[in-house]
Formats: sequence, structure tokens, C-alpha cells
Amino acid sequence: MKIKFKNLGNVREGEIELRPLTVFIGPNNTGKTYCAYNIYGIFDEGIINIMKEDFEINSLDESINNLKEKGYVKINIKEILREYSEKILNKSCDVFSKKLLYKFMQTKKKDLFYDTRLEINMSKNDIEYIVSKVNNIKLESKIGKGENETILNITKDKNEKEMIICLNAKDKEDEKFISGLFEMGIINKIILEVIIENVYKSIRSNIFVLPAERTTLVSVYKYLGKKGNKLADKIFNTMLEDVEEKHFKELIEHMMISSYYKYPKPIKDFIKFLENLDELSKRFEEEDEWRSDRKEFIELAERIEEEILGGKIKLVKYEEIATPTLEFEYKEGKSIEMHLTSSMVKELTGLVLYFKYLAVDNGLLIIDEPEMNLHPEAQVKLLEILTMAVNRGLKIIITTHSPYITDQLTNLMECYIVKDKIKDKNLKKYIFTGQKEAIISSEKVGVYFFGEDGIIKDILNREDTLIDWETFSKVSERLGVIYDDLLDLEFEDKERGEEYADE
Repeated sequence: MKIKFKNLGNVREGEIELRPLTVFIGPNNTGKTYCAYNIYGIFDEGIINIMKEDFEINSLDESINNLKEKGYVKINIKEILREYSEKILNKSCDVFSKKLLYKFMQTKKKDLFYDTRLEINMSKNDIEYIVSKVNNIKLESKIGKGENETILNITKDKNEKEMIICLNAKDKEDEKFISGLFEMGIINKIILEVIIENVYKSIRSNIFVLPAERTTLVSVYKYLGKKGNKLADKIFNTMLEDVEEKHFKELIEHMMISSYYKYPKPIKDFIKFLENLDELSKRFEEEDEWRSDRKEFIELAERIEEEILGGKIKLVKYEEIATPTLEFEYKEGKSIEMHLTSSMVKELTGLVLYFKYLAVDNGLLIIDEPEMNLHPEAQVKLLEILTMAVNRGLKIIITTHSPYITDQLTNLMECYIVKDKIKDKNLKKYIFTGQKEAIISSEKVGVYFFGEDGIIKDILNREDTLIDWETFSKVSERLGVIYDDLLDLEFEDKERGEEYADE
């Protein structure tokens, strides 16, 4: 899947092909985080409610007419998705950039993203992947008349390609009610919404952002999110429900953003994730099947704790009514509160918790600067654990300023080419974690350079498995030149001193 960006912050234009591991590098303030956040935003399920208002699937017209006449119809949802998946996602891009982006980024300056445009291009393989995921989706949607009477029922069982829609009119009054639903376009919108949801469930089964602010948020999240954001969301939605005039809607949105909304949505969502840790930990402890389905990623969480942190992240509840507290167990039976831990522990806590509680096959994880606060060896080990996660089915996007990460990524891709020649006993020579699973094919990797000229470039040469990371090498070369010049100056002083001594 390729995503084109135009006029997004400092990005003038560029195209990114999302691969299992996608890496953004480049100087500060070149748009790496903006692009990563926008990828998160265009797959946000909140877009669905807006899209169904003005998106049409013409091939549904005949099915809708049959439903009116016969009260029953089957729709081959796989064929619909083959024809409309790309159109649905591009409509998502259009809705997001024009109507939601400024809210998503929590700015009252609407004109900041006025010229932003996003576009998705899908290959046949991308589309067939979405179609294949339909088999795993079970659907059930209803419209009721009163509390217990179902008027319309939409179902799709797992491993079925067809969506079944039934009307249930018991008398003339029900028929009149259903007729009204057709006239108002409500039934059309519900069917359309279900189809759009299928696309999103196929792509966005699990998407998660670890923002750069995570190091602070794991210590102070209790004081930022729950009361303030819930109150703001409730007031915001309540005020907008009964407002129809566009001018007043915009006034309320402006007021709420100015008064309450302080963080871009990825940061707000990370705070909400931390607030829900109590529920997630209970599920982790109580549901064996849920834990078993995710054991591959839980093992990676444990690997981070063992090989990098040297301790365990724990959720501790001291009293029955108390809010659980994040702590770091540095020795068995001995732990400290999160605010007292090193920056490295704070930095990796979010990732450990994500692997433990949320990561799933085909999920998408976005990490802003995974190297923050980490020693170079820890950076390399973390990269290897991330490539292991990719090889286990997770998709990952990272932004980075670390030459250690790009250098070892190059090594891991080269390892893939000669993997049959690397003996297990020599793994530690090439791979810091000693895990052959960290080796990754260059076909799974995309590396993009964000230039100060606003252009995004693909800088991975897959044929030679080389990353053209001039953004780092230029600085390294300059530092080397500076050191050589300083040595020359030192040598001149020594020579001059020796001349004086001879005199």
C-alpha cells in the first residue's frame, strides 16, 4: 500500500510504501512525525460516521431494491470490497485531511492544513489481503423499533463471503416504518457503514502509537487524562448533538479546542491506554485464551525486560479501591514507583505494556524515536526485538535519528542474504540478542528520508541492502574533519614549542 503526502507541515510531497517495517529518517522538523500521525489518523474508525453521509456504492442499488421488494437479500461482500476498498480508503483520506486533521492535531488554526492532501494507491495484493480478512469477521447489526422489536437484521458468519440482510415487518405499521427508513436513506447508510467497517477491520485490527512524550506520560498520566478528557468529550459531543447551523458548530469546536483539548489524538489515545491498564491487566490474568493467542508478543515484552531493562514493569494495587500504580521491580520483591525510575525504564514501559496487553498479528505499531534515552547497545537490541515482532506478523513504523538503528538494520538485512552460512554458535557475532529470528528480508523493509527541501525519498537500495543515510554520515564526516584539524593545530603547537626549546 502506497500513501502520497502533499503539503503536510514541512512536507511538500512524497510517497511512502507501507511495508512490514517502515523507517522514517531525516533532520528535525521535516515532517516525520506528522506523516506517522496521519497514517494513524486516516485509519481511525471515527471517520466511518462522516464517510457514510456522502459516499455511495452504486452496485448496491439493485440489492437495496430487492430488499425493498422481497424483504431479504444476500450481498457478496468480497466482490464489493474488491471494487471499492481503494475508493473507501481514498474517501477516508479526503475526509480526514479536509474535515478532521486540525481536530486530530488539536489546533484551532484550520488553515494550517488547508492544502494538505493524502492519497492511497493499492496493489491487487493489498486488495486481496483485505478481501481475505473478511473470512475472519463476524457481523451482526440491527435496527429496532422499540426496545425488543427488530425491524432490520444484518448478519455474516465467519468463513462466509455473503452478508445477509432481512426485514421483519409484522404488520402494516411496521411496513410503514420500514418504508420511512428507506425514504430517509437510513437503511442504505447502515448497509454502507457495515461495508466500510469491514475495510477498517481488515486494515486497522489494532493500531497503536507510542508518542515521543511517552517517557513523561507513564509517570503523570493519572493527572492528565481521565477527568479532563472525559469531561471535555462529553461536553463537546452533547453541545454538538442539537446544533445544526454550521456557524455555531464551528464556534463550539473552536471553543472546546481552546479550552480543553491540549494534545494531538495519538497522545490522548496513549493516555487512555494507560488509564485502562487496570482492565487490561485483569483480562490478562483471567482469560487464558486471550493470553494464549498473544503469547508470541508477551514473550517479546519479557525479552525487553530481561535483556534491556534488567527488571519487570508491574501494575501494583495497594488498596481495593485505589488506582493501580506502575512500578519497576529491579530485584525480586523490590520495586520503585515509575517516577523514580531511570529515563530508559520510562522510555520502554509503554512498549512493554503494548506487547503484553495489545499487540496482535497484523496490528500496526507506530513508534516516535524508539532510541530515546537508550545506550547504543540497548538501541540495537531494541531494533532486533522490533524486527522479531515484524517477523511474527506485526507491522511497525518508526521515526529515528539513530545511526546505530540504521546501521544494524542494514546488517540484519545482509544477514538475511547469508543466513544459511551463519551458524547458531556464531549468532552473537552478528546479532546482539543472539536471536536468528531478528534477521529480516529487505523486502519487508522501507526506509524514507525526509529532506529539508520538503521531499520524501526512498533511500533503501534492496539490491545492495544499503541505506543511503547521508543525514547521519555528513555529520560524522564533519566531526572527523574537525578532529583532524584540531590534531593539526595541536601538532603545530608542539612543533613550535620544540623550535623554541632548541633556540
